[in-house]
Amino acid sequence: CWDNEPDNRPDMSQVVDRLNSIITKLTMKENKKMNIDDEASLYS
Repeated sequence: CWDNEPDNRPDMSQVVDRLNSIITKLTMKENKKMNIDDEASLYS
C-alpha cells in the first residue's frame, strides 16, 4: 500500500477496514477449525 504518490495511498479508514476484514476471515477460519476439532474429539 506504499506509493510515492500520497494520493495513491489508502487513508487510515481504508487500512482499518482492510485489517478488520483480514482479522474477521482469520477468526472465522480458526473457529471453523476449532469446531471440526471439537467434533472429532467427540468420536475418538
